[in-house]
Amino acid sequence: MQRSEFYKAIRDKLLADIPGLTVDVDRGQMDNAKADYPIPVPLALVSFSTIRWEVYSEGVECGTLSVDISYYKAICSATFSGAEAEAETLELLDSPDEIYRSLRYFEPPGANAFYRTAEREIRSHGRLIGYRVTFEANVFEK
Repeated sequence: MQRSEFYKAIRDKLLADIPGLTVDVDRGQMDNAKADYPIPVPLALVSFSTIRWEVYSEGVECGTLSVDISYYKAICSATFSGAEAEAETLELLDSPDEIYRSLRYFEPPGANAFYRTAEREIRSHGRLIGYRVTFEANVFEK
């Protein structure tokens, strides 16, 4: 199992399903966003957080791969109900569903279908700036 092949398959699937999206490997770009400004949005950062391995059969290991997709969209300001940017805020709330719809049942090479295991808010200075969606899949290694 090569993570680069998994990444390329995930990247290509997301790019095909979400217009205008930029996809990259998460290397901490958002830890110091000012250094990487301007940030292209919408943006999906992909990280492989965990693989738990166990022996499946003689000479074959089965691993449970966890993949985090951090999804950022353009956010201009905080909003209140009826405020000018309310539609933007409401769109952000639905953003985890965009990632889920793109990757549910997706089968990268050498793995079974992805299934969603978690969603978390991403906040910066107390403000909601995106969502992290975690998927898992079983991979087999000979």
